[in-house]
Amino acid sequence: MKNRLHLVLFIFGISLVAQSVPSGNLTLDEIAIQLNGLNVNGLLREDQEGNASLSIGLFKFGFNNIRASTSKTTDKQNISFTIGGPNIDLNEFELNVRSEFPNFFHSILTELADHRVEVPTDGLTILAKAVDVYFNENGRFPESFNELAVKSYILINKYPFNQQKWGYKLDLPNNIRSVTTSFHRARFRRTLVFDWNTQKITGLESENYSKESIPWDFNLNVSKVEQKLFSDINVIIGPDISNIEFKQKKARLQLKGINISAIPKSEMVDQARFRLSDVILEITNLVMETQKTGDSPRVYNGTGQFTLRNFEIKIPFLLSSDEDIADIAEQLGIKNGLFRVRQVDLKLTLKDNRFGEIHAMFVAPFLKINLDGEFSYTNIESDPNVYLQNMVLKINPISYGVRDLILNWEKENEQSLPRQGATIILKLDGSMDDPIIHGLDLNRLN
Repeated sequence: MKNRLHLVLFIFGISLVAQSVPSGNLTLDEIAIQLNGLNVNGLLREDQEGNASLSIGLFKFGFNNIRASTSKTTDKQNISFTIGGPNIDLNEFELNVRSEFPNFFHSILTELADHRVEVPTDGLTILAKAVDVYFNENGRFPESFNELAVKSYILINKYPFNQQKWGYKLDLPNNIRSVTTSFHRARFRRTLVFDWNTQKITGLESENYSKESIPWDFNLNVSKVEQKLFSDINVIIGPDISNIEFKQKKARLQLKGINISAIPKSEMVDQARFRLSDVILEITNLVMETQKTGDSPRVYNGTGQFTLRNFEIKIPFLLSSDEDIADIAEQLGIKNGLFRVRQVDLKLTLKDNRFGEIHAMFVAPFLKINLDGEFSYTNIESDPNVYLQNMVLKINPISYGVRDLILNWEKENEQSLPRQGATIILKLDGSMDDPIIHGLDLNRLN
């Protein structure tokens, strides 16, 4: 949307100039700003406990190969514009920040811990209100959970009391307790207590995590950022017409060698790390056109490709030891808290304002996915639907954890996914809003 606004403003400005100049042309080989060897550092706080530094090997921003021409007939103004840019070159970017911030790891662990007990927390809160109503109407406390249920002060077939992983016991006027049942996956029985005198819930795991700020070391390194654009714009303005054609001949954005690390209290063992070897986004021969003022642009042709290589996240031990994160890691076959994605590819091709092709691939140590197929689409605003054709999705679960997840899903939904060997193969067609997935009954999904 931002780029569209810039384009509209630019075209508007050019058209104003062109209307006062019947014919003419303009050329400019290059205009740019450039920085070499920039280094900045300083204190963030007067107590000298926080500091930051920034260094850039090269930064260049500019435009090149600018060509503009205008000509005018009796009733029409024709404007042609070719431009390379905005182009960006950024090499050896490094940012280091050391200062005190909240303990983000503890914040994450707090959220996870509170999420695990949402059901019993809601149950205890509802029970406390039900007990109040019961006491006001009967002049005494209920003797048991069942008494509240039988006399319809609570509904056991509704959330949260229909969740079998937690049970409830009343010991009033002392407390109300929620205890894990045999359906809960916790190794040890867990109990939450609602103290009737204080009206507070105790036994929350999240209470163990500190809310205090701690010293952090943040580091961001980017080896290379490169953006190259080359575009054509043609405008025809007349009494009964306002036609704009935009052609993105070439657009390329590459991010290379991205490294981000966060180290709490200078403890390297608790370091969180993000690494990305290479990201490339390319667009070629994208053609868009508007034929009337106010119309949405129509996309006629174009090819877009997205590539990601060697994505890596190092989860610190403090987080990886959390039971929810540890469970996910085990299912995905993640060892030592290291999550990897080897490659992601997505290629989208549009043809003749009607048809398209899609090719996608996801490769990780725990899973491989391929998607190939065709689709048709319309640029009509009243019916912008996309229709799938000859679409084939292949899912190859590599880790035993992912295989178990799929098998459990099949059991829960009483369906068997079509396979060739260990690879799941799904064929899709029909409307994107309501696709037909051959071999899968969507009406039976839980």
